[in-house]
Amino acid sequence: MLASVGGDGRARAALLAGAAAEAYAQVGAVADAAHAFWLAGRLHADLGDDEQAVWNLESAVEGFGIARAAEPRSSAADELVAVLRRTGHDARAEAVVRALTD
Repeated sequence: MLASVGGDGRARAALLAGAAAEAYAQVGAVADAAHAFWLAGRLHADLGDDEQAVWNLESAVEGFGIARAAEPRSSAADELVAVLRRTGHDARAEAVVRALTD
């Protein structure tokens, strides 16, 4: 809900989603952590904070892989690849695609 208000609310939501992801990860709630990382990654991407977007989306993809959640893993990976390509990191984007198809 905080993310929908825009402006500073969106940036705060990105930080809170990242903090929630870390908290979930610390208690072993991998799937919940992955969802929170995915949200944080999308919000950071929308804000133009590409470095944080990539870090969070990579964490989401990894978490969904551990949780064996194929559909959200694929969606998070698509978003990660899009951010990487948009920022000129085509080789990293291709590496993500290869990792998912191996």
